[in-house]
Parts: sequence; structure tokens; C-alpha cells
Amino acid sequence: MTVEPPFARIERGTHGASNHEDPDLMTSLDRIGSLLGRAGVPSMFRMLRPGLRVVLYHHVGKEDDFTRHLRCTNTEEAFERHVDWYRRNYDLVSMDDVLSDDPLPRRALLITFDDAYRSVLETAGPILKSRSVPATLFLVTDPVFEGRMILDNLLSYAQSRNPSLIGEVVPGRSEDPVREILLDEIPHGGLEARRRIREAIEAGIGADAWREANDSGLYLRSEDVPRLRGCGISIARHTASHANLRLVEDLRSEVVDSWEGAGLDSTLRSFSFPFGSFDDAEPSVAELSRLGLGPLFLVEGCVNRGRSRIYYRTSVGDLDERSLAVELELKPVLRTLRKSRRMKALEAVACG
Repeated sequence: MTVEPPFARIERGTHGASNHEDPDLMTSLDRIGSLLGRAGVPSMFRMLRPGLRVVLYHHVGKEDDFTRHLRCTNTEEAFERHVDWYRRNYDLVSMDDVLSDDPLPRRALLITFDDAYRSVLETAGPILKSRSVPATLFLVTDPVFEGRMILDNLLSYAQSRNPSLIGEVVPGRSEDPVREILLDEIPHGGLEARRRIREAIEAGIGADAWREANDSGLYLRSEDVPRLRGCGISIARHTASHANLRLVEDLRSEVVDSWEGAGLDSTLRSFSFPFGSFDDAEPSVAELSRLGLGPLFLVEGCVNRGRSRIYYRTSVGDLDERSLAVELELKPVLRTLRKSRRMKALEAVACG
């Protein structure tokens, strides 16, 4: 009996699809499937075949001092290429589609953004609107409604303008100190470390940073938020301050009171974790569920199978089409095999 390779076909999308396939891409995926078949694992990979794919972007446009050290920027040209490739190869769905009781298309893909970058409205928005492609922005509220910069951007600005200040605040960092501070120093140092680092950086350059952020239009303004809908971009929750949830003392204040205090729709309950890791989700998922939030989105790049309280997203840089295919079709399967125990445990808590 001939077994169809697990990635032998990418079916045409119906939601904004351009009704043709990429032959070169299909050939590449055929080869991947054939190799897996010869290795004796096709049934396993078919079982774990990705369902809903969820891709993640942040800032779209040109890097600047606020984003240069965060690896969170996609060029406008790359984002446009990605959207067109998604249209050719997937069924593009909205958050409303994901939340509805109707079955999703077999090759459903949801485009998401995180944080509060104005480039989502001004650069990504027109690309999406011209193609009738839906998306969702998980919105950090402090920079939009409270005039408070996200620490990530403050650190990137400091490293760009005054790297010695970073060295004084956190000595002995590597050649990539911003990411090391965000992904190691603060998560392991706790809330006090986060406060100390922020206060020191703000004392050194905080006023200049916020003034330049305003002048450059780094963040959305409160009046911009309703305009997102005109580009087909819905909003969802992503905390007030963009802190690691494992460090947050009052989750209700961070994810509920801040949202409703900004006058945003309290019925919007979808939520994504800042930094998107199991390490932040595991200590907080039970309380988030008690607060009535969900579904919950991480950034672990695993397989999504059917309706769930937990969805996994894949962060994509300026990848070419073949790399996108591997990132969305092959790597989630491999990550799921490696992380399946944590996935099952997290889902059990979220559903409990």
C-alpha cells in the first residue's frame, strides 16, 4: 500500500486565496514527506500534522533604536511576501473564526501581532486590507493609554544610544545584552530585578527615550485603536506592562483591570503571554482561566490540534518561502514530540 507523504500537498485556500499553488514549494514538501516515509514515520507525522497554524509578528518596517536589539522586526517587503504566500497555501481565518463553533478549514492560518507598534496599523494594515486578510493584535495597554514605555524598547534604545549604561546597570553581559537581560536576568532575578533595571535605565535616558518614541510614532495612540478594525485587525489582550507573568503579583490588575480601565471591550477574552513560554504560562494559566480569559496563546511553535484552551504560535522572521514551509509544517511536529508532556499538563490545568 502506498502511503501518502505527510506534507505531500498544500491545498488551495478559500479565505482570500489567490487560487494557485507554488510548484517549487510543493516539490520541496514532497521531498520532506518522502524522506519521512522512508524513515518509517509517516503515520506518526500524519497524526501530528499541524491543524490551525498561528504566526506571530511584532514590528513591520525599518529597524530603529527601539527595536534593533529585539529581533522583532520584519521588513515591509518580507511581510508582504509572507501574506501572499499564506494566501496561496492556506485558508486565512480571523480570531472570530477561531472562537466560533464552526469547524475550521483543514489548512487554517491565523496572523497575529504582539505589543503596540504603530507599524501594525500604518505598514502591515494596508497590506492586509488590500488583500482582505484578517489578523489580530494582542495589545499591550501601558504605552497606548498610560504613556509608559515597554521595558524591551527602553533597553534596546539604551543599548543603541548609551551601551555603557547597560553595562553599569547589569555588568558582565554578553555581546547581546538586551536579550540576555530580558530572557535571563529578569526572569531569574524576579520582580525586584525588573524594577531595579527599569528605574536605572529611566534615570539615565528615560525622558529622551519617551520623547523620541512619541516623535517617531513608535506606539499606537488611543485614537488609533478603533482604526485597526478598518484594516481587518481585531484586538486581544497582552497585559498592561509586558512583564513576565511569573513575576506579576496581581494578575487581575495586569490583564483585566488595565484592559477595562482603558475602555476596551471586556468581552474580548483571548490572551497571549508576553515572551510566550511554558515557564510563564505554567504558574499563571489556572488563575487566568479563573478570570475567564481564553483561549490562551503561547509562542512555543508546537502543533495545534482541534479546538483548545491553549494555542501555540510560531514567530517568523524575514524567512523565504521554503523556510516558512519548514517552520510551519515540519518544525511544529518535532517540537511537539519534544514538548508533549508539558503541552498535555498545561492543557489539563487550563481545562480544569
